[in-house]
Amino acid sequence: MRQFLLAVGLLAGTIMGAGIFSLPYVFRQVGTGLGTVYLVAFALIYFVIHWRYAQVLHANQAGHHFFYFAKKYLPQWAARLASFTVLGGLLFTLTVYLILSASFANIAFNGFSSTAVIMFWLLGSVFIFVRTWVLGVAEIVGIGGIALIVLVILFTGGVGTVDVPVIQPVSIPLLLLPFGPLLFAFAARSAIPKVYEVYRSAREKFSLKRAIFWGTMIPIVVYLFFVVGVLRLVPDVAPDTISSLGFLSPTVMLLIGVMGLLTLWTSYIMIGSNVFDILRTDVFKSRWASGIVAVFAPLTLYALGIQNFLVAVSITGGIFLALEASFVMMMWAKAEPRRYVVLATVPLYIIFAVGAAYEVVRFVF
Repeated sequence: MRQFLLAVGLLAGTIMGAGIFSLPYVFRQVGTGLGTVYLVAFALIYFVIHWRYAQVLHANQAGHHFFYFAKKYLPQWAARLASFTVLGGLLFTLTVYLILSASFANIAFNGFSSTAVIMFWLLGSVFIFVRTWVLGVAEIVGIGGIALIVLVILFTGGVGTVDVPVIQPVSIPLLLLPFGPLLFAFAARSAIPKVYEVYRSAREKFSLKRAIFWGTMIPIVVYLFFVVGVLRLVPDVAPDTISSLGFLSPTVMLLIGVMGLLTLWTSYIMIGSNVFDILRTDVFKSRWASGIVAVFAPLTLYALGIQNFLVAVSITGGIFLALEASFVMMMWAKAEPRRYVVLATVPLYIIFAVGAAYEVVRFVF
């Protein structure tokens, strides 16, 4: 039972991150009823993706990573695109953290957002190269930070009603708006190898499928609590949520700001370390070249103008993570060649393709 709970916690903790801050705005735009439907639907979609990646790991008895599976199961062009997709998604995720660091610093210290981005980037970059055990501690701190922010928002919001319609008219572009943010909010493919290792090493075997299911579903509850708390406080919420909280007491803003920065920092060093390892192992082979790209690529994207939180989250989720999920399904189809099941994945390919096309058109125009 302990290993089962550990596996569930690892996956749920990895899922709950910066994506949570885009959800109140999404609910505000499409209504709380449709927003909840989307939330559950995309959690189920990502349960399928996580479970299928676990099956790919099981077929190979783990011991390998995404790039290895891409080369093994995909055509050469697709393997290269898959590798670029994963790396690009991680770099854009780091850029999302830089954008959010400005918002958290602004409410915590009132006006130091520009300086805070540089300080945050420097501290995050230095710790990219730390030992593995430090990353484990960082993960625990990050989960605690998100939980504390959710609790503060929930209790500050009180027990009033949410001033957002359950059902409201939406246009086709608004119907597609949640795709990117929700894919970003539930993506945790990188945690599946850890979950699988817990499963393999467990003395008392448990259902890996159940662990992945609950690990993917539990964040729904946390997300809903956060959305309800925020919309009680400020119905006309900003895309990054944080920018809307300037009316709270200085003490509450300082607490949320500091905990937010700490949470982002721990996530930044974990993902940055992953980027460094991928570059060092599969791209450059040189520690110096890998380190330079891992450190400077996110700041470069930020300096080039990727500073809108919702746009960055939507691009990361709707394009990079949608492609990554599609490649996972392609790998699984090769590792588990059961045609009647493979055909059932066609709707998922369509969902990811529509979401990616929408984000490309939205970004270009």
